[in-house]
Amino acid sequence: TTPTPDDLALANARRALKLVSANLPHLAGLCHAVRVKVTRKKPVAAIGPTGLMLVNPTVFAEAPLPDLAFVVAHELMHLALDT
Repeated sequence: TTPTPDDLALANARRALKLVSANLPHLAGLCHAVRVKVTRKKPVAAIGPTGLMLVNPTVFAEAPLPDLAFVVAHELMHLALDT
């Protein structure tokens, strides 16, 4: 079966988290703690104080992995800095 855009977005978000964890080890703990949910309600991504990261399926299914890693790192910094 062909993966849906939501499936691909979730897999890419998890790949991006692994890439961030490997390249920015000070964020590794947060990478392992966040949960990812695919939603069309956010234009790119967002993260809440509980560690729930919301990712847009279109963006996370189509954008290059390095770009997604940047977005994920950005969202994780919101948690790290409590902003």
